[in-house]
Amino acid sequence: SRKEKKDRIMSTALVKGYQEESKENMQELKENRELLAQELVDYYRESGTLEITDADGNVKHMKFSVKLIG
Repeated sequence: SRKEKKDRIMSTALVKGYQEESKENMQELKENRELLAQELVDYYRESGTLEITDADGNVKHMKFSVKLIG
């Protein structure tokens, strides 16, 4: 059946490897976003401005959002 074929494909080592790699990449992306957010907060704290110039000379405006965790 179609479901059995899909299950057989999804259980192969190659697919499982891709799934694990994808999971690791998503975790790394999350960590990088958190690091960037902290770097931007630190930049704002030091500079007092909500604008930052990127490597190409374009001025970017920061927008903060906050969520409570606990």
